[in-house]
Amino acid sequence: WLYLIGFTMELLPVLVKQTAMNQLLSSPSEHTRLSRKTMLLKVAGVLAMIVAYLIVWTWVDPSTVEQIRRFNNIDSTVEVDLSCAPKSRLWLTIASTYLAAILVATAVLAFQSRHVMKHVNEFNSLATMVYSRFLFGGLRGFCYLTLYVESKMHYNFLVSLQSCIFTFDALF
Repeated sequence: WLYLIGFTMELLPVLVKQTAMNQLLSSPSEHTRLSRKTMLLKVAGVLAMIVAYLIVWTWVDPSTVEQIRRFNNIDSTVEVDLSCAPKSRLWLTIASTYLAAILVATAVLAFQSRHVMKHVNEFNSLATMVYSRFLFGGLRGFCYLTLYVESKMHYNFLVSLQSCIFTFDALF
């Protein structure tokens, strides 16, 4: 919940602002006004849809505890790891696709506005933000694939690694 809402609140306002700035600068002859209220309503509307999606996800497919059992050949023991996840991976796939789409859209708009006047240009900060999100998203994706594919690594280690990646992602 927090990651999807936080990601939306971080990138969507910048995306809406950059879109409005690009529209304003692409047609300078027309008398176009930027309405702060309109931009805030766009962000609030998308955020409301995200919250509705998360509520439906939680209601329809709540996370349940799963046991992962592995036989250790070395000392003939069974290791049991507990994880909490929804039954269907479709929900996570939709959320991940949305996050990737908003990240790519922000990157494209930032690149398009790189030649805009310096006092309204956020290209450098957006480029850094998008780059760090791609880097940490790739690391999280690697951990996710490693978690859900037969893994030789210990489950608790991978979950701890993902937690560290989320922490560094939030810091940078």
